[in-house]
Amino acid sequence: MTDAQQPSQPKPDAQKPVEPKTVDAVVDRPGAAGDAGKLAPKQMGLSQHIFIWTMIILVGGIFGIGPSFGLMFESRGKVGDGQVDETRVNQRIATDRKLEYMRIIQHWRGRPSAEAFVRDIREAEIAEDLGLKPTGATVDALLKDFLNQKPDGQRTAGDIIAENRKGQYALTDTELRDYIVQSGAMDALRAREMVVPAAPLASAALASAQQDKIPVDEVVLTAKPLLAVIADDDAELTTVYERLRGDGRFVASATALVTVAYADRAALIERAVISDAAVQASYDLRKETYRKPAATVEAGKEPTAAEYRPLDEVKAEIVDALKREAADREAQEALAAFEEVTDVQALADKDQAAFVAAAKAAGLSVLERVSVPESTAGKVVVAGLGTLRQPAKTIRLFIEKPGFVTTAQPIEGDQPTWALLRLDERNEPKPKDLADAEVKAEVKAAIAGQRAYAELLKRAEALRAVAEAKGVGGLRQALAEDQTAWDAKVTSRDERAQTSLTPPPRPADDATPPVDARLAVSLAVKGNPVVLADAEDVGDRGEIPAVRLIQAIGYEAAKVPEGEDRRRQAQQYRGALMRFEYEQFRRELRRQMDER
Repeated sequence: MTDAQQPSQPKPDAQKPVEPKTVDAVVDRPGAAGDAGKLAPKQMGLSQHIFIWTMIILVGGIFGIGPSFGLMFESRGKVGDGQVDETRVNQRIATDRKLEYMRIIQHWRGRPSAEAFVRDIREAEIAEDLGLKPTGATVDALLKDFLNQKPDGQRTAGDIIAENRKGQYALTDTELRDYIVQSGAMDALRAREMVVPAAPLASAALASAQQDKIPVDEVVLTAKPLLAVIADDDAELTTVYERLRGDGRFVASATALVTVAYADRAALIERAVISDAAVQASYDLRKETYRKPAATVEAGKEPTAAEYRPLDEVKAEIVDALKREAADREAQEALAAFEEVTDVQALADKDQAAFVAAAKAAGLSVLERVSVPESTAGKVVVAGLGTLRQPAKTIRLFIEKPGFVTTAQPIEGDQPTWALLRLDERNEPKPKDLADAEVKAEVKAAIAGQRAYAELLKRAEALRAVAEAKGVGGLRQALAEDQTAWDAKVTSRDERAQTSLTPPPRPADDATPPVDARLAVSLAVKGNPVVLADAEDVGDRGEIPAVRLIQAIGYEAAKVPEGEDRRRQAQQYRGALMRFEYEQFRRELRRQMDER
């Protein structure tokens, strides 16, 4: 929905800092929300304000606190390229975490980064400038809808908030209302900017045409038979090594040695106790999932009533599912609590032993000196546990100094759980030199491949011409006649009609005019042309060049949609328009943010 999945808070009133009182969030309150009977605040004139502040400054100077006076008006700092006050971002993150803890919202892809909250705040500001910020009765209506939703299918959000009105995750009226206001502003901005017309049913033909298939014969030709042996003293070794090293090759990855505190999910599942009442409630809630397949109804007869698998038959799987859900909640809560411990005890400033001791005292399991390699994909793989849902860049694992402790992170895998990582040591990337045997072998393979490439193109083009001259099935015939020259086989498959077939790049010293790419559908014509197309290079590191020869052997038009399928495909077409509108919206939003 948004960069941070949910919007952030609007600007706090800088002139009236108020410590919000933790109360139950309620919308439909008569009158002025409990203001009846209160005395109106006494109004002071300008001269009285001046007198009071003069006395504050004077007394402060007498008692030596004058130099600290400026701190009263000092900003907490800015984030997001200096655009948003840090306090606002932190408040918004705190609200998000409370709602996530109560499971009113869920971040399936992991917690949003601080930068995502900054973007949401700025997006809401743009909406406010355009007069789209909800106020008054509109906010009340949005708030009422929000509180009446049932995140778990049973309790309303209002009930859940009321149940958590005490403790560190209590949500105040002010926090919830700010959340709703910003969310509404962002939704209004998108509703205004992303206008997608209704799609006529005739547009289903456009969607179905993209499902047309072109049956093709295809063969992949590699330069493997053309590779020459490269000597140890070849003149190009150093040059090619430097070029490949410049492309990021021959570098030993950075690694981080971490200590991992995590919840033992298997143990949590084992000791979870599920009551019969909870099993019955779950069965009633998800009863439709236990519906038995309907029997075939003979013509002229009434269908029989729906039948369901009895509770006794599915009780074991319900208990197992509820135990897993309970373990997931307990794991998340345990790591959230330990995250608070790391802050209170300042574990980032203490040694690894203190972190381990605190984790064990919190009832968590610990893995020590786990090596985590920095991957180009950004994944953080913890051996023995799984992969963190958040990338390394987001959790700052390879950015911070040793001693750094991450926030609570979800881990995905066979046994998903939650964990905190402490960075014990970081080893920086190190280059490998040409004397390394593996490096030299890679360089030699690259030289052999690039020297064979021009010959590969020449021979592949010759085979293409022969195959095309033979007409239908010509590719199979031509390859069979020239099989001794190629270690390759023709395969048949379906290609999407709209697939673009890109020609292989020409060698640097080839002055031949470039050939345009062509759609697969263009091959399904009289004469059955054969096209030379690019292919993914083969070999351990893609050092052996490869190309493809493709020939159409038929055309399969997609079935013309009817009834509900027609409506569904028309909706798919509208969805494509909506995605295009969204991308345009994001680009324009980024432009406006850059100008602010």
